[in-house]
Amino acid sequence: MFRNNLQRTGVFNTKGVLQAPKSIGKFKTGGMIQSSSVVSDGVVYFGSRDGILYALR
Repeated sequence: MFRNNLQRTGVFNTKGVLQAPKSIGKFKTGGMIQSSSVVSDGVVYFGSRDGILYALR
């Protein structure tokens, strides 16, 4: 549902992440990353300002 609820407040009533995930490495792109990543089936997808959509396993 758009913005999470019928009131469209965008407020998510959750406890959130209890512990920050550990970094497993670094990856350099040709531009800035200004959006959130998506994880599906062990693959991380994210776009970069260099115009490339990356998929890292």
